[in-house]
Amino acid sequence: VFSTEGQAADEELIMGNMLDHIVVSTKSVDEAADALKATDEGSSAIFMDPKNMFGTKIMGVRDPNGYQIYLAEMETEDR
Repeated sequence: VFSTEGQAADEELIMGNMLDHIVVSTKSVDEAADALKATDEGSSAIFMDPKNMFGTKIMGVRDPNGYQIYLAEMETEDR
């Protein structure tokens, strides 16, 4: 998520209008937030601190290209 490897430094990213955000489930939003906040790059990527919304805990980050990614704490059968 936080890599632009393989992209030329002077290559302009043209963001389309078909994607607003993606959601990725995680075991613990708080642990993910702590891990991101431990680094300068990760800390600056956070645009929404963990909070309870929609019946679960979520947080928001931006990838290096500016796309919004929400981490959502979700229970699954295999956890």
